[in-house]
Amino acid sequence: TKSQRIVNLRRDPRVTALVETGVGYDELRGVMVRGTAVLEDDPVRVLDVYRRVLSKATGTAVDPAGAEALFGRFAAKNTVVVVEPVAVAS
Repeated sequence: TKSQRIVNLRRDPRVTALVETGVGYDELRGVMVRGTAVLEDDPVRVLDVYRRVLSKATGTAVDPAGAEALFGRFAAKNTVVVVEPVAVAS
């Protein structure tokens, strides 16, 4: 991948990810993960991540052939960023 974000992560793999949910103050929940980014360019791995994300988002299982049909042409141009946690705060 040629994106500036991936270029930056190749140079300095330190990352922080924040995930939060809720609208009102009494509903807010979140987690912050500090870690090291591991970049995976393998199209098979990228396609597998696409498939799992789509399955989770839709609540239905997506078979590998279906993922290939939907996202196959994009997989070779993308990179999966895996965060290896160093510290977690919630």
